[in-house]
Amino acid sequence: MLIYLITKDGAVLPPDEDVQPFKNNSVYTNAIPSLSIQLAHNISCITNKMISPQCLDIVSNLYFPFDNSIRTYIEYEGFDLNHTTIKQTDVVLLAFPLMWSMNDEIKRNDLLAYEPLTRVDGLAMT
Repeated sequence: MLIYLITKDGAVLPPDEDVQPFKNNSVYTNAIPSLSIQLAHNISCITNKMISPQCLDIVSNLYFPFDNSIRTYIEYEGFDLNHTTIKQTDVVLLAFPLMWSMNDEIKRNDLLAYEPLTRVDGLAMT
């Protein structure tokens, strides 16, 4: 069951384990419950188990950091694209394996924005 508690807002560790301290509104960790609840909602006609309106409301109001000026997703709230080195780019994981719905321009922008920031010596999924 998905429950939103304002007292527990934030403080997540995204797939890039180097991110410390924990961050708010990781684009990847917000995408996972969104996709999960959307899938459950889409197949509810088969399972006869309806998703509560509260869950649908929570996932429809999740924040996905995005910079409109350069048309790219941002790793997490407050992430600095100009002065950060990362172990892996969580944003690229949106396109694959999550298959997040976005156009090719944004996928390309994400790859171009994060490739120079990614360490070459870290084990990563990207």
